[in-house]
Amino acid sequence: MRSMLAVLLCFLTALAMAQEKKIYKIVLPDGRVSYTDIPPAGKPANARELPPVPRTAGIQPISPQEAEAVNARHKARHEELERRNEEALKAGKAQAEAEKAQAEGVEPRAGERTGIASKSGRGGNRTRLNDSYSERQRQLEENAENARQQAESAGEAQRKMQ
Repeated sequence: MRSMLAVLLCFLTALAMAQEKKIYKIVLPDGRVSYTDIPPAGKPANARELPPVPRTAGIQPISPQEAEAVNARHKARHEELERRNEEALKAGKAQAEAEKAQAEGVEPRAGERTGIASKSGRGGNRTRLNDSYSERQRQLEENAENARQQAESAGEAQRKMQ
């Protein structure tokens, strides 16, 4: 890795130095191509001068104000993405808690069963679930559905940002 870095630095240094000088391309009689910054003696017919490499190579400098504006936009987008990620995480946790509460709430609590009297008197201890159980189940289901929808919308908002 270090040797590759050293080779790359040497190449970039040579490239930077070459930008300041004229470069000559020489095609030798056997077909080999040679590049040099020293003009060939007598300038053979197959030697030609190459145009200099542009200093900026297509890179246009920007003002400090433009750089600040770009940084501010990037920072704002990053903060918005973090906020949406956090919202999606909270919504996912809320959904898991609501579904867990719904699963645990299936078992009737004390006071949610009503005894049934039999006409013959031989019915034993029969009970039925009363309205408070049904209302609690409806509320748990509604809470779980709301949490699911919030998690879905938070996930969708998160995906739109990416």
